[in-house]
Amino acid sequence: MKFQHNVVGPDFSKADIVNFFFSEAEVSLVIPQDPASTGLGYLASQDQTVLPDKPDNHWVTHPFGFRIFDLVSKSWSYIDQDIEDDVAITHFQLNLIEVPETMREEINPLSKRGFVEWLFKFFRMIAVEGDTSLLGTDVELENMKANMMPLSIGEIELYPAGILNWPMLTIKSPYDDDDEANAARDPGYFIYIPLTESLFLYIDHSVSILSSESSPITLSKSEMLKLKRDILMEILASIRVTYSPKILSLIEECNS
Repeated sequence: MKFQHNVVGPDFSKADIVNFFFSEAEVSLVIPQDPASTGLGYLASQDQTVLPDKPDNHWVTHPFGFRIFDLVSKSWSYIDQDIEDDVAITHFQLNLIEVPETMREEINPLSKRGFVEWLFKFFRMIAVEGDTSLLGTDVELENMKANMMPLSIGEIELYPAGILNWPMLTIKSPYDDDDEANAARDPGYFIYIPLTESLFLYIDHSVSILSSESSPITLSKSEMLKLKRDILMEILASIRVTYSPKILSLIEECNS
């Protein structure tokens, strides 16, 4: 696809389509092949109907109790069409989240309102590093502002995906203790895709803008943010979720 300022990315119509199969849902997405990519990335088994119990390098238990499974980790580049220099690299990570039975009353991904409310609570807890005594204090507010977290449920954007919208947040995740480095870092996108009453997908997406003396492209801050968002929108538009009749019935029941 061609973006503004002659920025060109992979042709999604010629890219590989990957299908992941879960117990009551199926997800298809496009994975571009980038000859210039320095890493092979990671692609999990497409059969996810039975999740592993034995620990390995591609799943962990989150401190808050749910399990996180790696499905896709991939990067690909975007070029200046005129001189064919790289101008941006996108980093795409797709994870599967399994909600344990002990948390089912707290989290129901199929509930439109309930799922967004839980996500807001989840990021509040992240802001205070799990210390509930700090909820509602200046520490929570300052940390949420510093990391560009939503300060209200209404600030959580919903991507219009059809049957269930996908909550979408822009968060600046601190990767180190260098305040100056964190202040300069642009936020990444976090997208959450409901699958079943106990499963949902989590996308962590960011774009690195590259500088080149030979490239005539000069982007303002607002133009960079727009390019990053346009790249994300192309990726999200390629994702399809198919629900089983059982899940469709539960979605109707949860939201009636």
